[in-house]
Amino acid sequence: VQGARAAALTIKEKLDDSFFEDEEGALNQLRGQSTVQIRAIRQQFRRLTGQRLEQVFRDTCNERQTTEALGLIWPSMSLEDKLRANISEGWLWNSENEEGMMDVLRNASREELVAAGRSPRVRRMLRDALNDDQFFEARRLMASDEERAQIEVEAAIERIRAAAGWINDD
Repeated sequence: VQGARAAALTIKEKLDDSFFEDEEGALNQLRGQSTVQIRAIRQQFRRLTGQRLEQVFRDTCNERQTTEALGLIWPSMSLEDKLRANISEGWLWNSENEEGMMDVLRNASREELVAAGRSPRVRRMLRDALNDDQFFEARRLMASDEERAQIEVEAAIERIRAAAGWINDD
């Protein structure tokens, strides 16, 4: 934990100066670290700054450095954090990368998906970010086998209610 705290402090110092940031110095704190160590650094950074490490790299670094940082950080992130990484939080509004979110879900393990499907916070995030068809697919991906049939029925009812006109068997 001490090493993670020291690395988090160093990253904070290297990326905190608006005139003389040292992005490479911040990246050096992640290079060569294990997934477990990077997870600990992320947690310590969040405790120290209240910010997400991946977002600070994204906001501060150039494209090459951001890509490297995310490549190093990504394996240590939870499914929820990976989804959240596809939302750029702005001052006035957020910008979502819906396809990126769907890719995260499509590439997640079954265990991660079922656990995420049980989280009201994840479901709310997806409901706010995705269109109806994407949200239906996300729910289906995250559902347990027993829940999938119910989701299919709910989706069918929703589509019937949203359809124009009336169903008539005359």
